[in-house]
Amino acid sequence: MMHRTFPAYRAGTRRSARRFPVLSACVLLAVIACCILISIISGGDPARMDPTAANLAPCTEHPFGTDSLGRDLWSMIWPGGLRSLFIGAAATLISTVIAVVYGTVSGLAGDTADSLMMRFTEILLSIPSLLLIVFLQDDGTRLDLYPKQNLRTIFQQASAALILPLTILHINTFSLLQSTAAAGQWIWFALLMVSQPLYYATVLTHVAVSLTRGFITLGWLASEQKQKRMDLVVYILCAAAFAAATFVVLRTELAMFLPGGETV
Repeated sequence: MMHRTFPAYRAGTRRSARRFPVLSACVLLAVIACCILISIISGGDPARMDPTAANLAPCTEHPFGTDSLGRDLWSMIWPGGLRSLFIGAAATLISTVIAVVYGTVSGLAGDTADSLMMRFTEILLSIPSLLLIVFLQDDGTRLDLYPKQNLRTIFQQASAALILPLTILHINTFSLLQSTAAAGQWIWFALLMVSQPLYYATVLTHVAVSLTRGFITLGWLASEQKQKRMDLVVYILCAAAFAAATFVVLRTELAMFLPGGETV
């Protein structure tokens, strides 16, 4: 019974597989056409707010309803979809061109260059994309108009991107110091010791550049003079905490692991 029904089932599966891509392509083309045509034809302002029409259910005037600010969702969806399609297509095209050129150079180059390029690619692929997004995101500040604000943003993003990997390393530092000291690998021991103050500096830098922004968001700091005073106090406290933590931790670890000190 099974050997008779199986070929029919397999043939039906093949026919379904041939139909579904066509259906998916039609749906995709319909969405693309709607994004292009409706964005051009509608002519409405997607950002126009009408507080009297907030949170309306779908109706004739607003087919998809409105949001909490009274903006028409129908007018917002299609331009947004068009931008998303453009970004996706552009990102795919750019990444494909870069990959083809990079792979061609790697293939035509010698073994040493090919190995270095592949190791570099593996390093980039090993970095979590979330950290890259946090580091590369833009908050809209301009370097020419707001140089101090932009510098604060750079420090905030850089420290946020480094906190997670340095925290993982910091958690395992004690066991790594034990193994490197026992094996006599003093270069790695020194690098691990350097990672300790780097971890504290990263965390405290992120706290220092973010704390004042948090107070401004909460409305606790209204004047520029108060913001400068708050920055000064936070910087002094973070610098003092960094110095104390670095001194205590490095002194303790050096006494524990260096020859002649107290080892565990």
